[in-house]
Amino acid sequence: MFRAIQYCSTIIITIIVAVSQIYSQQYFQEGFEGDTTGQFKNEHQTIFPNSIPFQNWVKISSHKASGSGAVRFDTSRQGDMQDGILTMMNPINLSTSTIPLLSFYHMCLTESPQTMWDLAFVEISTDNGNVWFPIPGSAYMGEAAYIDKNSSTPRSQGEPEGNFFQIQSYPDWITSVSSQNAVPQSPGGTLWKKENFLLEDFKSPQFKLRFRIALDDALIWWGWALDSIVIGEPEFANDIFAKSIAVPSGDSILFIGQEFTPAAVIKNIGNATQSNVPVYFKMYTTFTDSFPQPDSLFYEDSAFISTINSGASAYVQFTPTAINSRGKYYATISSRNSGDENPANDNRSTMFLIYESIHGEYFVGDSSSLTSMADVSDFLRNGAIVGPTTFILNKPVFHENSFIISTNRVSTALNDPVVIKPTQNMNVSMTITGIDAADWGFLFNDASNVILDGTGNEPNMKSLTIESGGSPVMKTLSMDRSRNITVKNCVIKGFTQTGLYPTAISIKKGNDIVLDNLIVTNSYYGIYKGGGPENDSGFIVRNCVIGNVGNETLQHYALQISGEDFVVINNNTIMGKTMQRGIVCDDVRFSKIFNNNIHHLSAVSDYVYGIDIEGWSEESSKGNSIFNNTIYGFEQVSYRNGQKYYGIRIRNSGDDTVAFNTIFLTGKSNSYDSSFAFVSDANSGLVANNIFYNSWNDTSRNASLGMWVQSPQTSLVSKNNIFYTPGRSGFVGARARMFNRALSQWQMFGYDSAGIFGNPKFMRTDSIVDLHIDTSIASVAEGRGIPLSSIQFDKDGRPRDSFHPDVGAYEFNGTSLPGFSRGGKICGLIYEDSNGNGVRDEGENIIPNKKIYLSGTTYDSLQTDSGGFYQFSNLSSGGYSVWPQYRAQWIVTQPQKKFHTIELGVDSVSLGNDFGEYHIAVSVGEQGGKLQKYSLLQNYPNPFNPSTAISFQLSAISEVTLKIYNVLGQEVATLLNTETMNEGEHEIQFDASGLTSGVYFYRLSARRVESSTTGEGQSILLVRKMVLMK
Repeated sequence: MFRAIQYCSTIIITIIVAVSQIYSQQYFQEGFEGDTTGQFKNEHQTIFPNSIPFQNWVKISSHKASGSGAVRFDTSRQGDMQDGILTMMNPINLSTSTIPLLSFYHMCLTESPQTMWDLAFVEISTDNGNVWFPIPGSAYMGEAAYIDKNSSTPRSQGEPEGNFFQIQSYPDWITSVSSQNAVPQSPGGTLWKKENFLLEDFKSPQFKLRFRIALDDALIWWGWALDSIVIGEPEFANDIFAKSIAVPSGDSILFIGQEFTPAAVIKNIGNATQSNVPVYFKMYTTFTDSFPQPDSLFYEDSAFISTINSGASAYVQFTPTAINSRGKYYATISSRNSGDENPANDNRSTMFLIYESIHGEYFVGDSSSLTSMADVSDFLRNGAIVGPTTFILNKPVFHENSFIISTNRVSTALNDPVVIKPTQNMNVSMTITGIDAADWGFLFNDASNVILDGTGNEPNMKSLTIESGGSPVMKTLSMDRSRNITVKNCVIKGFTQTGLYPTAISIKKGNDIVLDNLIVTNSYYGIYKGGGPENDSGFIVRNCVIGNVGNETLQHYALQISGEDFVVINNNTIMGKTMQRGIVCDDVRFSKIFNNNIHHLSAVSDYVYGIDIEGWSEESSKGNSIFNNTIYGFEQVSYRNGQKYYGIRIRNSGDDTVAFNTIFLTGKSNSYDSSFAFVSDANSGLVANNIFYNSWNDTSRNASLGMWVQSPQTSLVSKNNIFYTPGRSGFVGARARMFNRALSQWQMFGYDSAGIFGNPKFMRTDSIVDLHIDTSIASVAEGRGIPLSSIQFDKDGRPRDSFHPDVGAYEFNGTSLPGFSRGGKICGLIYEDSNGNGVRDEGENIIPNKKIYLSGTTYDSLQTDSGGFYQFSNLSSGGYSVWPQYRAQWIVTQPQKKFHTIELGVDSVSLGNDFGEYHIAVSVGEQGGKLQKYSLLQNYPNPFNPSTAISFQLSAISEVTLKIYNVLGQEVATLLNTETMNEGEHEIQFDASGLTSGVYFYRLSARRVESSTTGEGQSILLVRKMVLMK
């Protein structure tokens, strides 16, 4: 939790027996919490001069750094609860009616104070929880996390909650010493710093004190000395404490010109009642070295407290005021009561900001007030968001240094986002050059509800490219401590350079992050997402292309996620011959990985993983679902022993579901046990309805395995999988290195009693791989799966059969019936009926009078009885057959259109195995192509996410309205509103990004526009259902 604590050199902690009159001396007995055997006490050493009073020094470590870097605490001794932590034994019992005061002296010791940095904490522990109090002055202060006394949730230093001991910082409390065994003077001398902290927030029946110190150096020695630790009553009769300052009252956000009332809290921590206590309030524009610059004073006021009793607080308000310029300001309060015996705590200061209110549209370009993303960064930092805000990138090329996007919000509503996007009709390129202090380029830091939107003129068009200009920008797009961030329709690029390992997108901590429809390339790592102390949640990666694009490559992994819950990774394409790992999940729980296409990964001397799920234990990684993924085309670049290839691997993860995946591995290797379609060492989970095709060959043995279960004690359930391992060294499965070449041997272990060994018959497995099932021939994958209620659709979005789903990523439902004979082969026409089911017709009924989708090898032309031709354009050539004429309604694909419906008189159509796009031209003398009626077609695709096309046909010029409704009948979108449209085919795009998953209805109403001579117009109303699945 405290990373800085891992770096430290010699540490000295001194505990002095010095108590007040109220509390028992038992609190200061030797020993530390956890030292039950006394071993730690035996290591105590008296290493300082006997002349120092009340001495009882404890030496924790005597190591010295022998080179660059730091020396850790020795944590092997009992009593070290964490690195560098010691806790006092025998907690003191406090009086519930007394507010105690903690005081102690401290000194930092070093041989060379010029290069020192340090970090120290004091912890107060009660039955209410813990609080860490930082001693400032450390370069690592920004890395520290503090724990609130009422919560176990860590939070960053910048958050205002809680009470922190503010101990005087470097360099004022550093003392140079020539020996580790010497302290220059006794406590109370000028080299010691004394701290007093009133413990009013920590009343408790029991009380413990803990000290922590971290110091770092290259070659020299450091130490931290504590002395005269006292918990007792306040020491002074007259002691006024400037407790807090509020600018304005309540710590609300201040805007330019907004009136506010400064306030302060003054406390009497002395024993005597105080009267006529003066309090002074001042505001400055400049602070230097923790002190206000007198010439920057622009406001001052004063007030008096008539009476304040011992232990009481007084709330003081000053004259209302306003500031008319945004920026950073400083305020101080001081109480200079006559006779105050402890003036060190009479002053307090704070920094505050005056914000500009931000909302509306802002252009970013050379002719705008905001010319760069650095300007946007400053504008957001010095402003507060009060409503929807859009920054429009208004020039084609941006050259930026590293910049940060943060959001200060008055409005936190999700419908008030900050949007950053290119202007319409412009492609924007942003190249980011780093600065020495940062390894990131574009950083979201403490940001919320931001959309980085590269959408161009068409849906899913990518009009924004962000790329690294090289080292030191190791993370092109980065996020830290941010939430509700969406990045969509962008191209994100890193850079490639030998010996450097950049990441295109790096997310350190954050919830509800969405990466949608991105191209991620030209980097060592693609996307990395790490969790916080508690697992983050809501990370989504969808519709992205990650890997090699054109001449640009990824070199290690596409996507790695660590410490996350409820992740969704779907509909991504991951590819690249220079990349070794596709999707890697470490300590990920309750997540879904589906509908991804992972192919052509390779390695020179390392392992290759399509999908890798791994945890420290089956508690840290569990409950994940991996389904409808296709994995294929792994390649071995050089033939070295020890290389291994995994389609899907599950390691130290429990209760995962791996189902309906298609894994196709081919190649060769000289390593034994070299390729695995699926590997698991899990003791729980389900593996079902997968195709494990592994024909990897080797020059050794055991090259290709369908499934490997590493633990012989596993209770993993495996059922209804298809195995095909035809290579000379192929095995269906292996359990604890017991290899099973035959499925029957594998079934003896209790796996896949309904499994199948056989070739599933993919469409293509040559240079172009298509892992759809070839429906022109029978397949062992058809109807051999078991239904899973959690997986309702296949990779193409088709509904799974409710009783007998097909095995693998694709549902096809083709019924193999004989057609007509041609050249000795049985062939027929497959079409989809209105329910989306595949049907194959008999020869005499080869083309029924219904809507069909044409597929297969079609021909340049078909001869008709009348001698004319119906021309099929843009298709491969072939023969034709003449059959009796009949009438059919056709749905065919046209360029620029989804569907085209027309009635034709035809003889016949002969089809084979290829697919193509075509349109129909009606020849002279043949039946015309005029539409006879209105129609509303099924949207495509369906189910869809997030957009779909709605097509309809008009038989005449009409006034058209097209609306979307939810299942409650509530209107959620209007796509057309009484618009006049010509006859013919029309297509409307519908984007449902703002809607939740579910069933929706789209309704077309059309009224025919008639001339004055043709009478009243015809009206129609058509409704169809569609499914949004996110």
